Amino acid sequence: MRTIKFRFYSKKSGMTCPEVYTSRDLIEDENWKVMQFTGLTDRHGKEIYEGDIVKIGSDLGKINYSEKYSGFRVSKKGQGIYLSDFNSAGGCEVIGNIYENPKLIK
Repeated sequence: MRTIKFRFYSKKSGMTCPEVYTSRDLIEDENWKVMQFTGLTDRHGKEIYEGDIVKIGSDLGKINYSEKYSGFRVSKKGQGIYLSDFNSAGGCEVIGNIYENPKLIK
């Protein structure tokens, strides 16, 4: 059975809490941003979460969940590509997340 993991960003402290297993109190608290684990790791073995910023070659992309495609995708330069495609094709590298490093993706 696969465990669903989440990581949380505190709006008050400006810090990300390491992976935390489901906590309904934090998920429903508006002072926290929830980032779900994708089930994949980058080329260095670091876990990839929704909201992470990844480097793919010389490009940067943001990880998000697409309800339309029912999966995690990399949004990069106006296109969305399945994260699993990048991961299996040599990987990507997590360089930050949209909450702690918002300027990276602009």
